[in-house]
Amino acid sequence: MNTKRTLAAGCAASLLLCLSCADYDLLDDPDREPDPVSLEIIAVSDSSVTLRWTRCDDDDFRQYAVYYGTSDIVDRSDKLADSLSFDVDTVKTVRPLDDMTRYYFRVIVYNEGENFSVSNIVDTVTPENMKGKLKLAVPELTEDRAVRLRWTSALEEFNRYVIHADTTRTVDTTDTLLATVYSDTAETVEGLQPDRTWWLRVYARHDTAIVATSNTVEIRLPQ
Repeated sequence: MNTKRTLAAGCAASLLLCLSCADYDLLDDPDREPDPVSLEIIAVSDSSVTLRWTRCDDDDFRQYAVYYGTSDIVDRSDKLADSLSFDVDTVKTVRPLDDMTRYYFRVIVYNEGENFSVSNIVDTVTPENMKGKLKLAVPELTEDRAVRLRWTSALEEFNRYVIHADTTRTVDTTDTLLATVYSDTAETVEGLQPDRTWWLRVYARHDTAIVATSNTVEIRLPQ
């Protein structure tokens, strides 16, 4: 009976030794690539993109490397945004970026054996930097031939919007002042002479300073 127990214990010890050796050999495999991560974009601004990816749980993890570029094939020849040495660090904000530009991103995972795996590629277009700018929409003509204007809010500190108009494409603050608006971003203006084309522009002012300027829009008033 004791002989059987001794034999069984010996077999169990041998099995554990074999499994341990197999696990060790797997971790020590010089050709083994780490598990790839899955990448996504979680925030975008006119000068930055924030990325998040799944955690690499490999025991021989060494680092994440975040690459980006403006072509749809991202590899290690592109810009390196950062290298992260802790496997729990799975979020990175890449900055500074240019506005109105399409960027592509990829995360490469390295293990201690210098092997690597690549994530999926994600891309996005950074929005326009609106500092000092207003977006004036195409004007609408009302039934009583007034002109309805809408524009985006100024990002800077201001105390009023002013709307100027001219019969030439070059509109500035020396041209006809149609209205002053203190809080809203819409206004209906009247009194423009019919049977001609008008160009309009909105400025945001802080006291005497101009802090933001819109694009110029065009409208033809009927007879």
